[in-house]
Amino acid sequence: MEKMKRNCWEKFESMWKNFRIFAYRNRSAFELIFILIYTIEQVCLVLLTYYFPQFLFLVISNYSILLLSTFAIHKIVMESRINILERNLNHIENKFQNLISWLKIVAQAKTNIPISKILNTMKGS
Repeated sequence: MEKMKRNCWEKFESMWKNFRIFAYRNRSAFELIFILIYTIEQVCLVLLTYYFPQFLFLVISNYSILLLSTFAIHKIVMESRINILERNLNHIENKFQNLISWLKIVAQAKTNIPISKILNTMKGS
C-alpha cells in the first residue's frame, strides 16, 4: 500500500513538473486559455441567472466558488512560472559575477591596472 502511494505521488510530481515547464514555455497560450475559461464562466453566469432566476442565490454562490478556484489555479500556474524565471535569473547573475571576477583577475595580472580604469576606458570607446 505504501509503495502504491509513493508511486502515485511520484507520478503526480512528474506530471506537475512537466506541466510547470509547459506553462513556462507557453505563457501566451496559458493566458489565452485562462481568458477563455473566465469568459465561459461569465457567459454561464449570465445564462443561468436568465433561465433560472428562482435559483439566483445558488447560481451566484456557485459561480463565486468556481471563479475563486479558477483564480487560485491561475495564480499557482503563474507563480510556478515566475519561480522558474527567478531561478534562471539567479543562475545568470552568478555566471555574470563569476565572469566579472575572472576579468578582474586577468586584467590585474596582465596590466597591473585596476579593472575600474579598464572598464571606464571601454565605456568611452
